[in-house]
Amino acid sequence: MKWLKIILFSWMTLLGYASAQTDLEAVEKLDTNAIPTISEEEYSQVSKRILDRITALKTEYPTLSNMNSPDDYEYNLTWTLNDPTKPHGKTNARMAVYGKDGYWFKLHFYRGQYEGAADFIPIEFGDLKLWFQYGHHGNAKEIAAVTTILREENEAFCKKHPWQKPNQPLMKTAKAAQ
Repeated sequence: MKWLKIILFSWMTLLGYASAQTDLEAVEKLDTNAIPTISEEEYSQVSKRILDRITALKTEYPTLSNMNSPDDYEYNLTWTLNDPTKPHGKTNARMAVYGKDGYWFKLHFYRGQYEGAADFIPIEFGDLKLWFQYGHHGNAKEIAAVTTILREENEAFCKKHPWQKPNQPLMKTAKAAQ
């Protein structure tokens, strides 16, 4: 009986080794071109193109004429504390107080996992991710224009890299902001 166990064990070990060899050969034969790789240069071009296109909106929308940075802009807006007698913090958040047609937007590019506390769905360009936030009161044509740029860039990236799926919340945001 002892010999039978040794023979069975040896046989199973040999089968396992043969199976492992077959798996290893299959891995070695994988097409490395099928693995999505995106250069740092391409990531840089995506973010630069988005920021340049948003900056170019200054000529079309007069309310953007004072924009110094396309990644963080406010128009006809002030921020106040819920309770001005207390310092700003988690229990005393800031509120946006909009003037006529006031709005704001922020774009934050990052790589990897977001380290902040917010729960959101980023716009993905491979490993490059974009957090797009905005708020408005009244006319939202500038927000719609920025959203259109982001949607177009996301769709173009997805066409070039078919493994990347278009950002669905962005598609809904584009429709809602119009």
